[in-house]
Amino acid sequence: MSGDLAARVRLRIREDSLLDGAEVVLAAVSGGLDSMVLLHLLVRGRVVPPEAVLAAVHIDHRMRPESAADAEWVAGVCAEWGVACHLRRASRPVATEAEGRRLRYDLFAELARDLGENAVVLTAHTADDQAETVLFRAARGSGPRGVVGIRPRRRLAPGGSTAVVRPLLPFRRGELAEYAAEHNVPHREDRTNRDLRWTRNTIRHRILPELERAVPGAAASLAHLAETSRAESAALGLLLDGRIAAMTAATPGAAGGFSFKRAELAAAPTELAAALLRRAVARLGGEAGRRATGDLLHFAREAGGGREVTVRGGVTVAREGPLVHIRPPVRSPPASDCNVAVGDRSAGPSTGCGPGADGRQLVRVVFTASEIAARVQVLGRRIGETYAPDDRLLLLATLKGSFIFAADLARAIPIPVQVDFMRAASYGQGHTSSGEVTLRDRSGEPVAGRHVVLLEDVVESGRTLDHLVPILERERPASLEVCVLLHKRLANPAKEIRWVGFDAPREFLVGYGLDYGEDYRHFPYICSLAVRG
Repeated sequence: MSGDLAARVRLRIREDSLLDGAEVVLAAVSGGLDSMVLLHLLVRGRVVPPEAVLAAVHIDHRMRPESAADAEWVAGVCAEWGVACHLRRASRPVATEAEGRRLRYDLFAELARDLGENAVVLTAHTADDQAETVLFRAARGSGPRGVVGIRPRRRLAPGGSTAVVRPLLPFRRGELAEYAAEHNVPHREDRTNRDLRWTRNTIRHRILPELERAVPGAAASLAHLAETSRAESAALGLLLDGRIAAMTAATPGAAGGFSFKRAELAAAPTELAAALLRRAVARLGGEAGRRATGDLLHFAREAGGGREVTVRGGVTVAREGPLVHIRPPVRSPPASDCNVAVGDRSAGPSTGCGPGADGRQLVRVVFTASEIAARVQVLGRRIGETYAPDDRLLLLATLKGSFIFAADLARAIPIPVQVDFMRAASYGQGHTSSGEVTLRDRSGEPVAGRHVVLLEDVVESGRTLDHLVPILERERPASLEVCVLLHKRLANPAKEIRWVGFDAPREFLVGYGLDYGEDYRHFPYICSLAVRG
């Protein structure tokens, strides 16, 4: 079977037009068996179109002491086979699977831009990888979109020109092993691929083999499920796109996005309205999971006017009068947070960012530095559009949690602004709100006659705002609005929140000014913190 693998790969690439128009074919090569077979097929199997330039890219994640030697070995094989090899290295050791994936694709996009607009990145994902992905996502409770699994082709970034292609996706790992043995394809073994502390390795080496023994052909069936789901998902997407086009109201405020009439969303069946909102968000590069979709639907249909929320990926949803606007994210220059590990990885792989101080576990990065920076720019623009340059706008921030947010937001507002602080606390040294709010200091700028925006880092119980707003209103400001970085939607304060940075998960969050016992404020991103013991 291995003898005709090259012919079958060529046929698939031709029939599915995977490399049509490609001027640069960039093979992602880890040095493992799958990626080395892919590179051999590209070099010796006449798979690459003659008009395209072939190159390889190897990324050293710095997860093992021998990773630098792996990089040198890959470069040596590429030199022997006459292929240009681009080596990239993480700035710090990668700590999680998700972080490594973000790093790889960020570097793929960066290199593709350097090499040319018509570059295609090839990865060596197989049908076995597809089965593992479908099983993993199903076990985590993923919906139909998750069961689609690994797509044969996708854009590296929404609206971008560089595609990621998986030419080996229909083929089993066993076929690649036969090809490697027949053609003496060299490869390196990564010992972390056997480490059962990684979830995917447990699925690969324990769960799927047991499932195959119980249900022969299970892996092939899971891969087929992904293919079938992908076809049905594509058909549903076309239907939803038609409905979105029919429902979209043409308004200047929705430039580059979508605007729906609230009345039409309210009249549509709940399942259809949710699917429309989720599809619109996805088309702009965002992501709304099951709970986020429910919250988004509630917000679009029932929330008060003049408010705005952000979903994962930076897409904003704003309700203004009878319309709901869905706007694309404000893009900012790539940040380095995708290239660094959070915490010390000496404790080994985990499901999150690695351990923090005193046995606390930083579960995951919830909002990256680049996502925060982009959102702050949007908030600054929105606030600047609300006031006149001569309104003597005052940002009044609560210390200490919002001091970084206040500094960044002040620079993002395009009109003159003054900044002042007051100290209020409800957490103390704990990781849940005590319910007791203390105003420790309020002796700065007078607010009488001023237009004031009260800044809060996070709204959970709403008690802090309910305590502070009446105090400030007694000082008779010309106007008082509230802007919060994170809203957990556990309660609604008496004073409506005009601007919201992110709808936040109901977890304890640290970083970007937020602390636990005065630790973690310095992180440029926001993490979820689990406290052990």
